[in-house]
Formats: sequence, structure tokens, C-alpha cells
Amino acid sequence: LSGQAYSASNSYGGFPPSEAFNADIGDRWASANMTGTTTIDGSSVTGPWLQIDIGQNVAIDKFTIYYINNSQNIKSAKLAASTNNSTWTEIYSITNRNHSHTITETYNISASNYQVARYYRMVITAVQSSTIATINEWTLFGVTQAQTTAAVNFTSTSNLIVDYMKHSSTAARRLQNADGDEVASFEITNGVLSND
Repeated sequence: LSGQAYSASNSYGGFPPSEAFNADIGDRWASANMTGTTTIDGSSVTGPWLQIDIGQNVAIDKFTIYYINNSQNIKSAKLAASTNNSTWTEIYSITNRNHSHTITETYNISASNYQVARYYRMVITAVQSSTIATINEWTLFGVTQAQTTAAVNFTSTSNLIVDYMKHSSTAARRLQNADGDEVASFEITNGVLSND
């Protein structure tokens, strides 16, 4: 994708929001302080925030953060999604993170928390031991809304491929029979899915 916009509740010196998204682990966004307020699921959450406007609706299923070992790293934070940059829904919470080493950490979002949204905001509610917050690199992974909801009418099936991946969680599997068992094979006839 292209054309993203980056913002933050505040920034320290020469460390703007865009530096957390430029694929350079030597750069970083840093907050000026630990102030900021976001209403998430109807409750006020205090802490500086870093935000990306993706420019179109997407569904995020995981994200990574590159951390260097310092006192400004996230200890606790909330990731929230919004379609209008106003109403925010929590989709992931980082709690009591240890900062003992430099590392890229991957966070998988539960299927029950998926949101189709344009804006994603990380609200940092606590850092290790500093008065400012830092994110060196933040990467989000997912699919666009067009990829998740597009209806396709096929005039030919000669090049039709169905790619099916088993989900690690039984509850989150999209293709399962009435008993909740994994589907070994399936058929799509006139737009209707028949399990097994």
C-alpha cells in the first residue's frame, strides 16, 4: 500500500511519527512526555499515542514492534482501531512487557478482535522507567477490505484456485462442519459452500 499518514499525540525533538514506519530500525518515534488521552470502548485511556492512517479500510491480524533495550520501551499499551478517527475499539493489549533485550516481537490478534478499519492507534499506558515513550519500528499485517469482501462472478473455472489454510484455533476456523470439526474438503456450487 502507499499514501499512509502518520501522527502522534506529541513528539520529542527530531523523532517524528513517520520514523516508526520507515523500515529503518535506527530511527524512532519518541513522545515528548507521557501525556495523551484516547477514548477506547467508551473509557478514557491515558498515555501518548502513535497512529497510522492507512488510507483505506484493512483488517489487521498481527503486528510487530522492534524494540531496543532501553527505559523508554513499552511496558503496557493498547492497540485500537477506528473507521472515522474518532470512535476507537481495542483489538490488542500489551501488558507487563519485560525490556531485557533488543528484539522484534510479533503480536497475533485474536480472530474475535478483527476490525475492518482505516485508522490504527497504539496508546502507550506505561514504559519501563522513563518519562517518554519510544517505538523504533511498528509494522502491521493484514488484508484490505476489498480482499475480504469482494464478490466475484466467474465466467470460467479454468484458472480458479481456492487457497485454504487451517487456522490454529478451532474456534476461529472459517471452514468447519456442524460438529465444529475441521473440513478436509469442500465444494462451492453456485456460490454456496458445502462442507465435506
